[in-house]
Amino acid sequence: ASVSRSIKSSGGIGREETLGYCVARGLQWKDDRSNADRRYARARLRHSVTPVLRGLNPRFEEIAVQTLRELEDERAVLDALVAQALPPEATSIEVAVLDELPRPLGRLVLRELCERSVGRPVARATARLGDVLTRALADRAPFALDVGDGVRVSVRRGVITVEASEGPAAPTSRA
Repeated sequence: ASVSRSIKSSGGIGREETLGYCVARGLQWKDDRSNADRRYARARLRHSVTPVLRGLNPRFEEIAVQTLRELEDERAVLDALVAQALPPEATSIEVAVLDELPRPLGRLVLRELCERSVGRPVARATARLGDVLTRALADRAPFALDVGDGVRVSVRRGVITVEASEGPAAPTSRA
């Protein structure tokens, strides 16, 4: 009940309201038994952790929902900054441009370039920004580097491009 109240107070619709809507309209619903099965992390959180957090602060769910909304707003700002650094039509980025960005933004830009290039999530790319920039700025020779998640970053003539890969990137010859 408190989850429903907190979701409702933060603009969402809780379980009781949803069930009431279904009952009033004669709609059928099905309870998912896995929601109570503690073999699943979400059920353990719901039945074990959430009550403890609620005991520490009765407004826990309301605060969590508000925090998520704030994070969504902040993500929108970050997305706009990424789009400024890497326009939607871009398929590459200059090493110098990426190097000038604040590191947190640079990580997001590199990940966006990787994900855009291969059409799927590439979460591990963010951890490789330093490796890419260090190598690109150190000797300026063309190279390819696997950044994880089946993605290879190539640097040639100061420009970073991305492609899908299978296995470690072999060093490329100077061209």
